[in-house]
Amino acid sequence: MRVLLAVLLVGVVGVVGCGGEDSPGEGAVPTLEGSQATVDKSPAEVDPVVTLEKLRAGSKRNEQGEVVEVQLRGTGGTDASLLHLKGLTQLQDLNLFGTKITDAGLVHLKGLTKLQTLRLSYQITAAGVADLQ
Repeated sequence: MRVLLAVLLVGVVGVVGCGGEDSPGEGAVPTLEGSQATVDKSPAEVDPVVTLEKLRAGSKRNEQGEVVEVQLRGTGGTDASLLHLKGLTQLQDLNLFGTKITDAGLVHLKGLTKLQTLRLSYQITAAGVADLQ
């Protein structure tokens, strides 16, 4: 019985670890502390695709290389994140589910005339959607 308890204890310590350093070790997955990438230029001067990659947003392009889909889902994106979509004039599909985007941020979508599918976060109200139409 004692041997079994000793084996279990060693197994638990091996799986859980025994503490030590506070910083993440090698192979740790980086996380976004905030939802915004640090950018030295104004949103109009920055390549929107590069910024979206920094925000860890997924995107798809059409045959001409134009971005037609952006997935901000689960990135922690905020209203300011939508500033970077302005140059994506061929955008057809935008997923904002699971972000911190509010009604106030939707103003940045007004120029996206090709947008066909818009998945919204829970912070968006009917009033915010009405402003888009």
